[in-house]
Amino acid sequence: MKRELAGVEVSPKYSNYYLQKKDIFESTETTRVDKIFVGDSITDHGEFQEFYPDQVVLNRGISKDTSAGVLNRINEVVGRNAKEVYLLIGVNDIRTKVEQDAYIGNIRKIIESFAKSKTEIYIQSILPVNNSIYGDKVTNDKVKRFNKALKETAKELNVHFLDLFPYFTDEEGQLKKEYTIDGIHLNGKGYKVWTQQVPDTKTTSK
Repeated sequence: MKRELAGVEVSPKYSNYYLQKKDIFESTETTRVDKIFVGDSITDHGEFQEFYPDQVVLNRGISKDTSAGVLNRINEVVGRNAKEVYLLIGVNDIRTKVEQDAYIGNIRKIIESFAKSKTEIYIQSILPVNNSIYGDKVTNDKVKRFNKALKETAKELNVHFLDLFPYFTDEEGQLKKEYTIDGIHLNGKGYKVWTQQVPDTKTTSK
C-alpha cells in the first residue's frame, strides 16, 4: 500500500534517498538558472557550482538513478527554465539490465518534456568503466552501443550530443585509472576533464 510523506509518493519503486532528494529539489525556488546537471551518482558527486562560480548551477543527480527515475522527476527540472540542461544517465540502466529500447524510450520522453521550453538540451554520452577495478557488471561494449543509440536519438530530436566517452578512455577502451578510484565514479581530476568539455556559456537565462 502506498502512502504520502512530505509531498512525495512513497513506493517500493524508489529508494528513500531518491525520494528525499526529489522532495528537496521540489521544495526550492531557485530562478535565473544557467546550468542544471541531471543524472545518477556520477552527477550527484560533482561540485559543479564550484566550476562555474559566476553562474547559477544546480545539481540534480541522485545516486543509483536510472532513465526511468529521471523521467519521473524531470518536470521539476523543466520548470526551472534553465538556459542549459546536461543529462548524463544510463550506466545503472545497463547495470540493472534495462533493455536498450526501453532506455531510449525514456530518453526520448525526457527530451520531449522540454518541447515548450527554450532550454538547450545536452545529452551526454555514458562514461566508460574500468573493468579491472569495478568488475564486469557493466561492459564498455554495451556502453558504446547505448551511446550510439543516444547520439542517433539526439540528432533525430534536434538536441545537442556531448560525447564525453573519448576523453575518459585509455588505449584499451577502459576508464582511465587516473580519473577514478573505484572504476566507475570520477575523482577530482575526472570532474575537471568533464567540465572542460561543457560549452563555455556565461549569460544568465531569463
